[in-house]
Amino acid sequence: MNIQPQTIILELDGQTHSLIFNFNVLAELQTQCGELRGVMRTDSIMRNFTRIVAAMLNEEANIAGLDVRYTDKEIGRKLGWKDFQRYKDDVFALFIAAISDEGDEDAVQPAEGSEKNAQTSEAAATD
Repeated sequence: MNIQPQTIILELDGQTHSLIFNFNVLAELQTQCGELRGVMRTDSIMRNFTRIVAAMLNEEANIAGLDVRYTDKEIGRKLGWKDFQRYKDDVFALFIAAISDEGDEDAVQPAEGSEKNAQTSEAAATD
């Protein structure tokens, strides 16, 4: 597993969020979904996208000390098809990188400088 915290920039409700993907996000997804590899099932890819985004938003709120919790259903109401198309590749690349074996040559890395404006970068651990 590659649990090096990484971020993605996401626009939601007129605000720019720098969402971190770390071990806490994986733990929340495991609680919701059970088997983490099941998050990549193609028959529920949009629901799993909203789960990942909600978990990342919840982690951002927790780090900021905010008493806010998002659900996947709320994210589904806030993001549309164009948003899904804009962010899905980077969101799932972060997930895949996190669950892939560290040093795995086939591990997918998030795109940088995407023309879709869904920028990703590595974030330094602050703990």
